Amino acid sequence: MRGKPVALGGAVMVISGVTVLISNPHHPEYPSHFGLVQSFNENKWFFGPFIILTGVLLIWSSLRKKAKHYLGEVFMCPVCLNPIMGIDAANLKCPTCGRDLEPLKGFYDRHPELKEDD
Repeated sequence: MRGKPVALGGAVMVISGVTVLISNPHHPEYPSHFGLVQSFNENKWFFGPFIILTGVLLIWSSLRKKAKHYLGEVFMCPVCLNPIMGIDAANLKCPTCGRDLEPLKGFYDRHPELKEDD
């Protein structure tokens, strides 16, 4: 859940940076609802790209954290013995029995009693 607000904030920053860059040099002041005035007349080529870059970094950071959540890794339930993709397991719990999942890599080394002999 933490990635969505960060990505939304990054998108707002990118849009804000673009509006700073496309500001009209003849009317550089933007009044806000609170009576504050923002003026980027001389420094818009510094602040615009800086705000855009910060927004892009926020979006990238939120996507990176989401991808790091073991989405492509395969897990195994030690009770059900069902292999489960990380994307299908919420909070790394087995969807069938609710037990904690373990990574498939090295699972049978940790549980040799569950290995089937042919």
